[in-house]
Amino acid sequence: MKKNNWILVALYAIGFSSLGMGGTVPSVPTNVTLTHQGLNSGSLQWTKSTGTVTDYKIYRTDNIVTSRVLVGSATGNTFTDNTATNTIIFSGYDAPTGPTTKSYSYYVEATNSAGASQASTDMSAWFFHGVYYGGDPLSSTKDYNYIPCGTMSADYTDTSGSPQYGAYDVKISATCARSIWQPFTGGTFLDPISGTDDLYAMDIGAFKYMTISLKPTQNNQVWVADIVSRVPSPPNNDAFNTAGVTLTAPSDSANQWHTYKIPLQGANSMQIGRGTFTGSIKDGKLYVTALVSGIPIEGGSWISGKGIPAGTVILSTDIYHGGPGTSGPGVYSISGPGINSGTNVAETTITLNRTNFYKFTLLDQSSTGSNTYFIDNVGFTNY
Repeated sequence: MKKNNWILVALYAIGFSSLGMGGTVPSVPTNVTLTHQGLNSGSLQWTKSTGTVTDYKIYRTDNIVTSRVLVGSATGNTFTDNTATNTIIFSGYDAPTGPTTKSYSYYVEATNSAGASQASTDMSAWFFHGVYYGGDPLSSTKDYNYIPCGTMSADYTDTSGSPQYGAYDVKISATCARSIWQPFTGGTFLDPISGTDDLYAMDIGAFKYMTISLKPTQNNQVWVADIVSRVPSPPNNDAFNTAGVTLTAPSDSANQWHTYKIPLQGANSMQIGRGTFTGSIKDGKLYVTALVSGIPIEGGSWISGKGIPAGTVILSTDIYHGGPGTSGPGVYSISGPGINSGTNVAETTITLNRTNFYKFTLLDQSSTGSNTYFIDNVGFTNY
């Protein structure tokens, strides 16, 4: 089984030491990292606390169980949670899909005879943070970059951009306008039923923001950032959406680093999360009558509700990729094991789940020809 080498890094404000019976409690554990995400597991490591530590307690919440649950303890600074079920999204219908996937957050506290440290509170997921973490670690492919013409290269061990963090940044060089840097998170698992390798997407529903640092080499640089989800077979392809966010560098910003913090939900966001709306299915099409709460209608969203077949997903909503080009009331194409031209469901309240992250796209919106820029600190945070 190949690993999805996503690295989750939790950043914490270091709490002060407090005195208790028998001494001082340890400091807050730092740099909590998810070193592997499996179908039903997650492996963690962290930087050890200062002071005497008896053991570390690992707690977890998810989008269903919002109170912290103790999932285990460790005497060292590693731990594998084998009860983190349905953490990823396969591309095949014969594996867990859609609303059954869960968004997990982890918290670690250190204990000794004096008591427990403060628990970690903020978690981050780094895709590139001085080094490349994404993609399939057993493949040399790191991206699915797109160019309408010419050539494009991505150097993941560049130093010429004076990396903002760590040893390296990513250097993008393209000879054609509107090139797209498109790294992926998908790896492969051996499907136990079909015997084939299925692409999967990571769940990022535990986060509030995406961060990225960019360094243009020309003034007035503009990019468009977006997250692409994965839908299962059939049709087994990317689900494009209407949630691209424009990133504009200051007019005199050539050769300077700028860090952008992009909301995953709300106005001017990437629309990652959950929502509700009212609608119906008529002759295999989804008819949305009104948005109720949460994120709007976006490609790659799983839907569930009274009478809706399990595993139903909304296909691309971007007009350039076959969608209606809207995210509100309207008619949408859907797919799923129970969807066909004769599928009909009366109007009802429907829940929507778009938390899977398959590809990140960064479109060079402003260049008219050759261009070079640098990238660092690509990730997701709660703060």
